Order: sequence, then structure tokens, then C-alpha cells
Amino acid sequence: MKGTHYDFAFSIGRSCHCSMILRKMNLQTYLYPFDSIVTFEEPFPPDHYKHAVAEKVEMLLSDFKSFIDLEHLGIYEPVIDEYPWLNVYNKRNRFHFPHDFPNGKTIAASYPMVKAKYDRRIQRLFSKIAESHNVLAVYLQDSWDQFDLTTSYMPDEQLVYWNDSLNKKFPNTNIHFCFLEHSAERKIYEIEKIQLNEKVMRFRSNHSFTRGRDEHPMIASAEIILLELMKKETARLK
Repeated sequence: MKGTHYDFAFSIGRSCHCSMILRKMNLQTYLYPFDSIVTFEEPFPPDHYKHAVAEKVEMLLSDFKSFIDLEHLGIYEPVIDEYPWLNVYNKRNRFHFPHDFPNGKTIAASYPMVKAKYDRRIQRLFSKIAESHNVLAVYLQDSWDQFDLTTSYMPDEQLVYWNDSLNKKFPNTNIHFCFLEHSAERKIYEIEKIQLNEKVMRFRSNHSFTRGRDEHPMIASAEIILLELMKKETARLK
């Protein structure tokens, strides 16, 4: 992977924070379909991490089949009157859309506009992948899940399998994975890198936040990792 030039990067979750960091660092310019959604289950199962990644990969492999079909959408209760958005979720794939459907309107009334927006983002993502040689997909595991590697471990072979599946889906593009994982066992800002193969990387650091701290370790660690990665890989991202 040394010397790789990435044509662009995009987020595959878990939530909007991954895309926010990529855009803050000027590593992502455009909005893509996973940027403002979150994969959410309650109660959280031990393998939630696996589901959160698997659903995103499945969307890419299936050309976003049933991503936001109207018949599968519902409102996650309770509705907060003072909040400007409804927390709409897809009952089929557990995607939540917390920033798209205005409070005070029905899902059906807002659906055409929201659907058109995501159709544009999906088309934009596929177009960028098709015109690119090397692409970086980034996953950031949220600290507030309070998962660590003992309860939410993702087998190396699973990540490699998903990466291989996407590279078969897009045979003319090299898809690379970068997983930024929360490990409560580590000291703050202590970062471990695991290179699974030439296209799949795992980084483990402690994303836990303590009140009174000036910066969130999850955000700071992600920025440190991405800056160092881009420096070493001499990447050019758009």
C-alpha cells in the first residue's frame, strides 16, 4: 500500500462523525449516501459492529436495493417536539435517517424530496468509484457504543472477505478499507495499526470521552491516523 494515490475517500459509517472528520480534513469534498445516516439497534447486540459494516457493504453490492423504500420506513419513538427532524428508520436494514425528514410532516410527504437526494448521492458515489483507480472507504467506530474488542470483535477474515467482494463488484477500481476501531483497553491516543493485506487496515485506539477534556479522543485519534496515513501513502484525495 506504500505509495498509493487515492482518488477519493468516502465514509461507510458508523455514523455522520466519520464523514464530518473526512470533510473537516479536506479528505472528502462531496456528500455520499452513508454520510448522514446511522446503523442502530436497541438493545445493542454483541455483534452490532458486524451488522453496521455488513449492511453498508450489502448496499454497495446490491446497488442500494431497499436502501430507503417508503414501505419499510417508520418513526423511531418518541418524537421530540422541539427537534427539527423525525428520527426515521428503515425496518428492513436498521438504517436511521435522523437529519432528513422534517418534524411536523409525514414521512410520505417528505419522501419524494429525500429519496431524490439519496438517489443523487448514490449515483455520485458510483460515478466516482467508476472513474477512480484507488478508493479509500473509512469506518469509524463510535465510542459511545461502549463496545471494545472483547464484546464487538470483527474477525480479520470478515473484513478481507468484504473488501474482496467489493473489488469483484468494481473490477476496474482498487477499493481499500480503513477501519478506525474503539478499544477501551488502550491508553488515550495510543494507536495500534494492523495491516491485514495490501488493501485492508485496522487501527485501534481509545475513543472514550471524559468531560472536561478539550478534545474528543475519537476525533483526535481519527485525525492523527488519517494524517499519518495520507503522509505515508502520499495520497491525493478529492
